[in-house]
Amino acid sequence: MILASLVLLAPTKPQVDTFIFVTSECPIAQRYTPEINRIIKAYGGVSNFQFQYEDVGVSQASLDKHHKEYKIGCGFTLDKDHSLAKALKVKTVPTAVVRDLKGNVLYMGRIDDAYGRDFRWHPAKQTDLRNALDAVKKGVPVKVKSTKVIGCALGF
Repeated sequence: MILASLVLLAPTKPQVDTFIFVTSECPIAQRYTPEINRIIKAYGGVSNFQFQYEDVGVSQASLDKHHKEYKIGCGFTLDKDHSLAKALKVKTVPTAVVRDLKGNVLYMGRIDDAYGRDFRWHPAKQTDLRNALDAVKKGVPVKVKSTKVIGCALGF
């Protein structure tokens, strides 16, 4: 006789919130969208993801269209008055901010270093956002807390 037991695992509760600050018109942010979507898919159990659009004078319908066109795998908000970007001192997009559920910033900076060394695209050597989320997943401190973002400057 074979006895089998079934163990139901509770879904994992995300441990952090990750905000991706973008504008719909920034070509660098647009080019990063496929990698951001891969990160969202890979780390969905670790983090709640949210796109923060920092566009000025853009309609909600336009952002809905942009979000669908790029098949972005998380929710989004329009930070109309830039209150969150200002509070976190985000000055360039795309910027990723990983916060614990108490609001402490664990990582703030670039997605990776694929763009910027010479203002051209290269295979990434440092996958900074993935590294931060890997640390969270393993329950260890994030080693690199911030990186410089090269992208489109926010005008506020």
